[in-house]
Amino acid sequence: MAERVIKAALLGFGTVGGGVYKVLKMQQEEMVSKLGARVELKKILVRNIEKAAQKTDDPSLLTNNWKEIVDDPEIEIVIELIGGIEPARTYILEALKAGKNVVTANKDLLAEHGKELMDAAEEYHKDLYFEAAVGGGIPIIRPLKECLAVGADQAFLVTDRAFGGSDTLATSYILSRAIAAVEAKTGEKFDLIFCGKQAIDGDTAQVGPEIAEHMDLPHVTLATAVEMADGKLHVTRDTDEGHDLVEVSLPALVTVTKTTYDPRYPTIKSKMAANRAVIEEITNSDPDMVCEPERLGLNGSPTKVKKTFTPVQTKDAVILNEETGSESAVKLAALLSEAKII
Repeated sequence: MAERVIKAALLGFGTVGGGVYKVLKMQQEEMVSKLGARVELKKILVRNIEKAAQKTDDPSLLTNNWKEIVDDPEIEIVIELIGGIEPARTYILEALKAGKNVVTANKDLLAEHGKELMDAAEEYHKDLYFEAAVGGGIPIIRPLKECLAVGADQAFLVTDRAFGGSDTLATSYILSRAIAAVEAKTGEKFDLIFCGKQAIDGDTAQVGPEIAEHMDLPHVTLATAVEMADGKLHVTRDTDEGHDLVEVSLPALVTVTKTTYDPRYPTIKSKMAANRAVIEEITNSDPDMVCEPERLGLNGSPTKVKKTFTPVQTKDAVILNEETGSESAVKLAALLSEAKII
């Protein structure tokens, strides 16, 4: 069976465009294993071909004629990295109309013409990806669509400038109000709310339990398995010395660490449907989002970060790996005593 090849075009060959070009070349084999197809760059749109030729080992890829890209039926994906409003807006609209999927990192364009571009993508039944242009490049849209692909009924993106700068307390409050907003929109109350253990930046693991407190719900942390039995939720949770089995009444909130469950895999049909799904946004102005303004953003954040730094390691560390926590504590006490710290 012949290998599927996806032809792509790159618009712009500056710092970002050059970086994308290198990544596409370096990760070709990895993308084949992930996508089941090879991504091949067919054209790069540039202003100055002579100057751009110094940055590639294949000058035949370069063109300053947009028509060579938009009129080429082999090109399936257009990656827009020009920046600014025009001609980027026109190129994206023409690419979508020509039946090409589009990826863009253009923040300004999306801010001013995002709805127009998304409407065009829906009209022509093509995909418009812009995750690199929002959330500081943090993947926030793709995980929502992946949830839809594996069976979620709906996905919502909670976003607003008023939420910026929130610490864990303000974030948990915002999310608790967003959950209430979704309940109001759907007309259904949640029986069980799942959260991850912690984010990868602050590593505080506070948001999940704080959401539960805001909503006056019982909660269990560090879950590895859950099951219903006799009308109760039975949660297996990690501890330093093994596992606990906790019984909790519904509704409840559970934070999850690594589980033993095998993930459900999406089908091609569900992935295509998820890619075209519109992610509904919940903003501070949403009529169902009832928030106290003083509890949002920096104003609602008692945590003030003055400085972050990596401590200087002055001595070798000692790892205590005894069979039980009690034995580790005894050994630690002995070491501290020897060092005359206690």
